Amino acid sequence: MEALRNYAQHRDLPVHVLASKGTWTKQDARLSIYAVPRLDLLQLSQDQAFKRSVLAELSQAKHPTTLTPFVRDYIKELVKIHGRFRSLSKQFQDDWNSTIGRALAEYMMKSHSRKIPSQIWAVAKGENRKFRKIDLFYAARSRGLEDNTKRLSKITNHNVSW
Repeated sequence: MEALRNYAQHRDLPVHVLASKGTWTKQDARLSIYAVPRLDLLQLSQDQAFKRSVLAELSQAKHPTTLTPFVRDYIKELVKIHGRFRSLSKQFQDDWNSTIGRALAEYMMKSHSRKIPSQIWAVAKGENRKFRKIDLFYAARSRGLEDNTKRLSKITNHNVSW
């Protein structure tokens, strides 16, 4: 995977062929499209900078030109990284949400408003006392994205559709 990433970053897009097929499903009359990104091993072999050992390894693979397993593994590992980050930052995020919630409750009580604002301004503690805008949409959106991302952790076991 590292060799393909390096190839994509410094020389060329590693997807040389995109095989696809479309069929209409009988159940709900929807178009189902199947796409498989593939490598061209001959094209990779002509690149003198591409490691021969990686080329040999790719040639020996069960499906040597299909990139789907690499993409799935990449996404699976990326999901692990995001999960680890979330676990490390959870307490901070919870504290932040609690502070914002208290500030909103106080604002709504004092202003006699039932409408939640889309943003608030915070004043930093200390000597500089800078104002910082806080977008309240972010908190709700981040929770939704987190819920969606949790499902990606099993991507290697499922087909992906959208």
